[in-house]
Amino acid sequence: RKLAFEDAARWLRRAGPFGKIVHLVRDPIAMVVSGYLYHRRGSEAAWTDARACSRDLCDLDDRFGAGLSKADAEAVFSHMDARPWLRAVGCDHKYATYLRCLRGEPPALGLLVEARRARKTLATMVA
Repeated sequence: RKLAFEDAARWLRRAGPFGKIVHLVRDPIAMVVSGYLYHRRGSEAAWTDARACSRDLCDLDDRFGAGLSKADAEAVFSHMDARPWLRAVGCDHKYATYLRCLRGEPPALGLLVEARRARKTLATMVA
């Protein structure tokens, strides 16, 4: 399973004293290119082609529960409009979804948009 940073403590408790968690680190540039190609082709359309936020696209302010579990965060995100976050990562106003942005822009800009979207993950890889 994919382990999100904010869920790590829960998984460690669940694993118990003898449980193990394997953490693999990818090359950050390769991860951005891979993510761009994956999301541009329409994979994970439930969030890439949605107008509402998801944990994969938007950020929650710490005051509103940034450390929530994925399930709890999704309940908050589903009521938030994705457009402000799309603009923040570099998508033009004409795009209402992340997928439309990646498909509508040249690859160089699409890669930059994907890198901005993945900035928190990238920051943990180089810290």
